[in-house]
Amino acid sequence: MSARMAELALKKHMLRQRSAVLRHTLALQVNARVAPLAGLADRAVSTGRWVGRHPYWVVAAAVALAVWRPTGVARLAGRGLWMWQTWQRLQPVVMPLLARLASAQKGVATDTDNKDTTKA
Repeated sequence: MSARMAELALKKHMLRQRSAVLRHTLALQVNARVAPLAGLADRAVSTGRWVGRHPYWVVAAAVALAVWRPTGVARLAGRGLWMWQTWQRLQPVVMPLLARLASAQKGVATDTDNKDTTKA
């Protein structure tokens, strides 16, 4: 019976190692798909912060466009208003999903780290 127990323990250890490898592979694949979106979001946030620190550039650009192409500015303002209203409607749905995705991604990384350091 001792040989059988050793065989089962070895099989259990191998299965745990395979699971750790699969979790790590999944985390890498998810990160590869999400990383470009996260980079885009980071760029949007940094642009928003820059605009907040330099509002006079935005005002100057808006005045220049209004003088140069008044019809284009009105159309652009309408599209901007539509985008803002759409975001206001989608934000209550999108933000919890993004938060859940971020916490799940952190959980996968934490689980993989914990499994590698625990005793098999």
